[in-house]
Amino acid sequence: GCCLSQWAMAESRLHIAWPEHWEIRAPVTQGSALRLQARQQNKGTTLQLLDITAVNTREAARPVNIGSIRILAERLRDATLPTAVESSIELTPFESASGFYFVATDRNHRVGAVDDYRQLIEGVMLRAGYLINFTLLTNDASAPESREILHVLDELTID
Repeated sequence: GCCLSQWAMAESRLHIAWPEHWEIRAPVTQGSALRLQARQQNKGTTLQLLDITAVNTREAARPVNIGSIRILAERLRDATLPTAVESSIELTPFESASGFYFVATDRNHRVGAVDDYRQLIEGVMLRAGYLINFTLLTNDASAPESREILHVLDELTID
């Protein structure tokens, strides 16, 4: 990996070990949420676009657990289905994080259109009391670069 970045969120810090060629925008804090955007660049072309939102759930009215994470992942998936090529989409559990992600192919994708990605990988996970939701826009969800950033997200830490 090339760069470890970290951001303060209230009394916590979010650590992400970015692979090479990723450009990270300064995060935006809104209330108890931190929003972060990053993109993988190659010779001036954006290969993948990543949007991450981390929300502090420690003071949430209802406790967030793996059950509620699964329900949220199912809702996100169901919202994606109407515009997806796939007729059904399975949730995949993360290897080490408590959470799930799914891959969908955009039915309205136009080849060659700028900023129009063929696939998205969306997921939710729970880390140290933070609910993390991410969307990765990519043209090939099974490419090594996509697997790599998924692994990085699976390994992110909050302390």
